[in-house]
Amino acid sequence: MARLSPPAGFLEQRRGTVLWWLKVGWESLLPDLVPQALAAQSPHSSLVVPGGRGTIHRIELEAQGTLIVRPYRRGGFVRHFIRDVYWDHPPRPFSELCCTEEARERRVPTVEVLGAQVEWRLGVLYRGLLVTREAVDFHNLWNWLHTAPTADLRRATLSAVAHAIATMHQAGIAHADLNPTNILVSPDNDPSRALIIDFDRARLFSGPVPPCLREANLCRFRRFFSKYEVHQQWFSVAELEYFQQTYEAAIALKK
Repeated sequence: MARLSPPAGFLEQRRGTVLWWLKVGWESLLPDLVPQALAAQSPHSSLVVPGGRGTIHRIELEAQGTLIVRPYRRGGFVRHFIRDVYWDHPPRPFSELCCTEEARERRVPTVEVLGAQVEWRLGVLYRGLLVTREAVDFHNLWNWLHTAPTADLRRATLSAVAHAIATMHQAGIAHADLNPTNILVSPDNDPSRALIIDFDRARLFSGPVPPCLREANLCRFRRFFSKYEVHQQWFSVAELEYFQQTYEAAIALKK
């Protein structure tokens, strides 16, 4: 199996069983700061907040802003037996770093990755994490909806989300888990803005994403609401139809 190499602007650093890929300029800070934050021994580390499959750690720095550290945690049924050990190769943190950087190169709205770490355990087994810069004034879409925004603001935000997803698809990237928890929104901007995160296991294409995979992404997005929002409290059927129409119009414009 071919071995991944750090993308342009990143370097590799090894410390015993720990292997880092680090954005140039962060190589002297992250390898020491992140372990301290995870062990709650850093004065810069804030409280751990819930996030997706596990926890997300925030590290607040004065000059460099706030960092987000996301340890890899398994989802689905397997999480009951294996919580944070992986054996995929190339390692998933490095694959996600490469994919996120490629998304940024293709002008997909997403976050800035600063580093990825793999800690080798027994042979081919590893634990991993990803470090990104916090998107200031952005909120997880699903959490933001629970603040009960107005109908006009929901509609404007849905439009921003639809355009971000269309940009991603036309750039040739198919998301593996497109749902409201993997979309960040900044509704206070005029116009509203949206970022797509978590490119773990995403697929890259040399041209636009094939229609069947685009629809699979959108179905996963809509299915999340069907599963968790049975009373249509946050988005109505009409609003989701508006989302679909806006997405299709954005795709047509980008062809």
